[in-house]
This record gives sequence, C-alpha cells and structure tokens, in this order.
Amino acid sequence: MKVTKAIIKKKEKRAKKRLLKQQLEEWKLKIVERDNNRCQMCGKELIKSKSRNVHHILPNTKLYFDLRSDVNNGILLCPQCHRFSPNSPHQNSIYFAEFLKKNRSEQYYYLCSKITPSL
Repeated sequence: MKVTKAIIKKKEKRAKKRLLKQQLEEWKLKIVERDNNRCQMCGKELIKSKSRNVHHILPNTKLYFDLRSDVNNGILLCPQCHRFSPNSPHQNSIYFAEFLKKNRSEQYYYLCSKITPSL
C-alpha cells in the first residue's frame, strides 16, 4: 500500500483527536476531585459518574480553545442544575455568572481576565 500525503494527514488528525479526548477526560477528573463529587450549585453529592456533569464555563470553542483543559474553566454540576433548572448555565447565563461571582469569585475573575474583547 502506497503511503500518500492524504493518509498521513488522516492519521495525524486521528492522533490529535485522541490526544484532545484524553486531555478532556483528565480535565473532567480534576474538576470532580477539586469539587469533591458535589454539585457546586445545590450541594448534592454525586456518587455515580452518570450523575456528574462537568460544565465548561466559557464555551469549548475556537475562541477559548486554550481554556478547554483549564481547571478554572470548569465546574461540577448535577444534571438538574446543569441543564434543567431555571437558573442553570444553559437556561440563565446571567444568573450563573452572578452565582460564580458571588460563590467562586477567584475563578470568576480569572475567567474574566481571559475573555478577549470582540472587535
């Protein structure tokens, strides 16, 4: 089989994808450990791994790619607080920002310093 540039590029892309997935898994474990298996909004203990939702505070996009595996850009939440409650980060981002500012101010101000202004 002839090794072409396309094959090499495809293998490099797969390897990069595996590395990013591994980094994300390590990031999640660090967040769970730091937050002591507890939802940071309601305080519920999260014993089962399926009940743990590790949330990126700043979105996991190209704009904030450098923060994708930054422990300060994550928070452990139960499924209810993560997605479904009226004050979840997905339903009410303003409330969530205020929650962070009040309860996790060091993390809040760290992330504020990382936000790049839109031009």
